Amino acid sequence: MALPLLVRAIPSSVTAIRRFIPLAAAALLLPGCYTMQPVPATDLREGLEVRTWITAEEAEALREVVPVGRRTLDGRVVRVDAADGSLLLSVPVGAVERSGVRRTLRQEVRIPERSLLEVETRELDRTRTYGLVAAAVAGVGLAIAVQLSRGGEGREEVVDPSPPAEQRHPGIPLIRIPVGGP
Repeated sequence: MALPLLVRAIPSSVTAIRRFIPLAAAALLLPGCYTMQPVPATDLREGLEVRTWITAEEAEALREVVPVGRRTLDGRVVRVDAADGSLLLSVPVGAVERSGVRRTLRQEVRIPERSLLEVETRELDRTRTYGLVAAAVAGVGLAIAVQLSRGGEGREEVVDPSPPAEQRHPGIPLIRIPVGGP
């Protein structure tokens, strides 16, 4: 008795590339869903991730932490001193990798209130996010509609389900294990 041959569709490389492009575009655009929003010093709380804009004099004083010419400092709020209004930030200064685990090295930096020009937090921009999701859904819908209208763009390959001759055995048992009665 002959077994039926199986037929499967193999997507072409053009189809694979077309499927990859929207994913790559989404990965590049996804960080664009966030914006930096100013936050008053009274709203700062411990653990909040912030970006601070500092004066040129403060940037010069912190030149070991802040690259030359840069006037922003990203970090995590450790404490806001109510007495003098200074901000204590934990800022990343490097990284160490040990046994496949990457650990960020941080340093605490005190920024006087007079040296703070602005403090910002990263917030989700709902309009951009909804727009990106809508574009992704429309792209997927368009790709499906195009594929359905074309009837697929693959080639067919005939697959023989029987194993190759070198994997066939004649059916002679090598080991016989009696089970049950005589």
